[in-house]
Amino acid sequence: MTDYLREIQLINFKNFDNFEAQFSQINCFVGRNGVGKTNILEAIHYLAMCKPYFYHNYEEDNIRFEENFFAIHGHYGSDEAGFNKFSCSLKSGEKKRFRSNDTPYSRLSEHIGIMPIVVVSPSDHVIISGGGDNQRTFINYTLSQCDKEYLEAVKDYTKTLEIRNKILKNAQYERTLDNNQLDGIDYLMALYGNKIRKKRHELCDELSQSVKHYYEILSSNMETADLKYETFEADDMLPILQTNLSRDLSIGYTTAGVHKDKLIFTINGKNVRNFGSQGQQKSYLLSLKLAQFDYICRQQNGRKPILLLDDIFDKFDFRRVCQLLNLISCEDFGQIFITDTHLNRIEEAFAHSEGSLSQDINKKMQILLLE
Repeated sequence: MTDYLREIQLINFKNFDNFEAQFSQINCFVGRNGVGKTNILEAIHYLAMCKPYFYHNYEEDNIRFEENFFAIHGHYGSDEAGFNKFSCSLKSGEKKRFRSNDTPYSRLSEHIGIMPIVVVSPSDHVIISGGGDNQRTFINYTLSQCDKEYLEAVKDYTKTLEIRNKILKNAQYERTLDNNQLDGIDYLMALYGNKIRKKRHELCDELSQSVKHYYEILSSNMETADLKYETFEADDMLPILQTNLSRDLSIGYTTAGVHKDKLIFTINGKNVRNFGSQGQQKSYLLSLKLAQFDYICRQQNGRKPILLLDDIFDKFDFRRVCQLLNLISCEDFGQIFITDTHLNRIEEAFAHSEGSLSQDINKKMQILLLE
């Protein structure tokens, strides 16, 4: 195992007043519903991405009841190179703060990618069954951990899009349009949009190959999966904005651009969202997440992302869980965190695993029982 999360401390986070734990390569949190298993995964995600994954509401809701702040501390690194202390804290009424070795970041985006991470959660089904916004979130989540230029381009594009939409909305009410201002905004949107489109094309070309590979394994070579990136059909986004201007003015917002991109998931040439069974959608989702893991690992020069598996035994059938654990219990994967309500299910699933880690599982796995 290379880089990994050695330990964590939670103070006033969710249902924990003061929780500390040290971690191994495979870590299983076991306990009844409501004891805080997913909350620990949420805290790990905070240390990696500076934000929650499972609960997207008001972040102050993560502060323990009747307290006025939360803090998360973790040590991440390697036995060879040493460990860095990452700290995330939030006080009621103040901005969230993030530190590396007690030194604050000027911007949270500076930290993204330092502690790569991949999550498999029941809520991820929206990537397959939901709309383009869910798929763009998945794309941005993946690329932001590997490419700072992409992350900045998305932030700049989002700000510029907001300005353009405001100009369009104002033009509806005032019956006038500042063409020079709009031309400048269109130029910037196209500049950022073209960069985003290129990066997304490259990502999806790589993901599609890995999705095919993993889905063939999960389907026992019975079906073929594919992934396609759907965006505007032009080499440059600027003519697209200009062509759609009259429509945009009548509606009051920007109708074309990379903010409308989406992914098309197929099995045997048919759209998984419309025609896939629940089983096919679940297998496709697992394949997509494993493909995401592979991509981040390659882009990070072999650094293996932390893998969080939340509540997979309740949402995926036992056969698929065993297939997944068989794939991840090998040296190609790094540190793993799993939550479940039944210890015997985890033990039985790993007993069915044929991965190299499973041969010495007692030394590499620890069980944390939560009450």
